[in-house]
Amino acid sequence: MRIAIQHNSRYHYKTPPAFALQKARLTPLSDFRQNIEQWQLIVTGAEQQLTSRDAFGNTCTLIRADPDVEILEVSAQGMIETEETQGIMEQAAGVMPLFVYRQPTALTAKSEDLAALAESVRQDDPIDMLHRLMDAIAEKVLYEPGVTHVGTTADEALQEGRGVCQDLTHIFLVAARHLGVATRYTSGYFVSGNDLGGDASHGWAEAFVPNVGWIGFDPTNRRCPDERYVRIASGRDYTDVSPVSGVRVGAGSERLTVSLAVEQQ
Repeated sequence: MRIAIQHNSRYHYKTPPAFALQKARLTPLSDFRQNIEQWQLIVTGAEQQLTSRDAFGNTCTLIRADPDVEILEVSAQGMIETEETQGIMEQAAGVMPLFVYRQPTALTAKSEDLAALAESVRQDDPIDMLHRLMDAIAEKVLYEPGVTHVGTTADEALQEGRGVCQDLTHIFLVAARHLGVATRYTSGYFVSGNDLGGDASHGWAEAFVPNVGWIGFDPTNRRCPDERYVRIASGRDYTDVSPVSGVRVGAGSERLTVSLAVEQQ
């Protein structure tokens, strides 16, 4: 499937910052399931300083705001060809040791309720177990934007019973890690149609199964990612893959507007 993507993030500063440095994780890589035909990162009101790979293998671009900037815009756009791989997102273990993806983070700390959720689906077949976990999360947590925020933990989202793709994915990570499965958070895009979570960059989980590879699980839409999905970055939780993050000094309030178009060509 050929997929065209246009993702714009515009920052409006009430008072121009004395200094602002952003890290953009918005550049996909070609692999066995996706081929990047064309991709570019365009910034206005800022200058691209450096592009490199982080510890997880993600492409990161540092962006420094221009002096006295009031509007800073980051635009990622391109064309990608994807293939159907039955949910297998990567065949090799990757650059990071697997034990890293079994460790808790601030957003994926284990609780009694999360452990109980994991134990309710435990069985010998790892792939079937992970499918059951995905279904169990979809049953317990309703997709509802505006209820949680970027710092909501997996346990808080489970207790709330509502959240967005970030929250459902974090719950999956905690439960799968409790079951001994190396699991990572993956960000990207997908051709949504009437599915949930397609109005912004999307997040899902990937679990490593020996002799198979990394298998994707999207609890928000209760399925394994198919050819409609484009991978951008992966890490221990959302913090490692957030599309744009950074620091600013000396600025007043900030307003962010985001627009996204993901279309099959």
